[in-house]
Amino acid sequence: MMLKWLAKKLNIQFNDGERSIQIGNVTGNVIVQHGANQEELLKERALVEALMPKVPWPPIRDFMDRTFNTRQVKALNEHQLYRLRRYVETVIRNRDQAKGVK
Repeated sequence: MMLKWLAKKLNIQFNDGERSIQIGNVTGNVIVQHGANQEELLKERALVEALMPKVPWPPIRDFMDRTFNTRQVKALNEHQLYRLRRYVETVIRNRDQAKGVK
């Protein structure tokens, strides 16, 4: 009872339900990952990490720096991971075409 009264007086809101939304001001670097997409995020990250040893690191690192302002795969969201995977696949395809491999 006291907690509810204090929350009302201090304008505190409790957010403990599924699909709850929180709004506020944040400073610094923030990575938002929603629980519903966590499985897809992990799948996409695994696909990207499986491709990474097949390509030289410097061009991928430079692409990530230019495009996402990070060199860490774990800092990317699902859409960024998809874009990175497509870029890596293109680098591999171009390299194979240059070597004459199908």
